[in-house]
Amino acid sequence: MKAFRLITVIVGAVLFSACSAGDASVATPVPDYTRVSDATFAFDGSVPAPQGDVLLRVTGKIGASNVPGENAVEFDLAALEALGVVEFATVDIVQDVQEHTYRGVLLADVMRAVQAADDAATLYMLAVDDYQVEIPITDLAEYAVLIATHKNADYLALETFGPLRIVYPITAPIELDDRWIWTLKNIDVQ
Repeated sequence: MKAFRLITVIVGAVLFSACSAGDASVATPVPDYTRVSDATFAFDGSVPAPQGDVLLRVTGKIGASNVPGENAVEFDLAALEALGVVEFATVDIVQDVQEHTYRGVLLADVMRAVQAADDAATLYMLAVDDYQVEIPITDLAEYAVLIATHKNADYLALETFGPLRIVYPITAPIELDDRWIWTLKNIDVQ
C-alpha cells in the first residue's frame, strides 16, 4: 500500500520536473488543490450557530465561540462550506489505495475561523469511535490538509468514512498517512 503511494509520488515529481524543465521563469509549482467556491464567511470571530446537524466541534485555545457558556465552536455543513470549498485528487490510503477526488474545507481555514491561538501547537482530532490523531499545527502551513465532505462528488456518509474525514494531499510524505482520520467529530486546539 505504501509502496504504491511512494511510486505515485515519485511519478508525479518526475512528470512535474519534465514539464517544467527549461526556462525557470515559466516553471511554477502545481497547487495542491483547486478552489471550488470562495468563502462567504467574514473570518471575524463571529461564527454563526449551526442551523443543521452539528458535524464538527472545535474546542481549546480558540478565540471564537458560538456555544453559549462554552469555549467552543460548532459547525454544520453550511457553516463549514461557507469557509470556502476546495478539492484535490489523492490516493485513498484507508479504503482501496486508489486515486479519488476529495472536496471539503481546508483545516487551516477552520483554524482561522475559530481564531486558533498563535501559540497553538497541536490539533487533537477525535473520531466518532473515539480514535484519536494528533496533527501538528505546522502541517497546515506545509500541506493543504482537507476536512473532506465529499469523495468523487458524493457526500461522505458514515459507511464511507464520513461525514467528515481528514485527507492529506498526495504531495505529503508517506509518514503522514497515519494522520488521516475518518468520522471526525471534534478538534481540540492546544
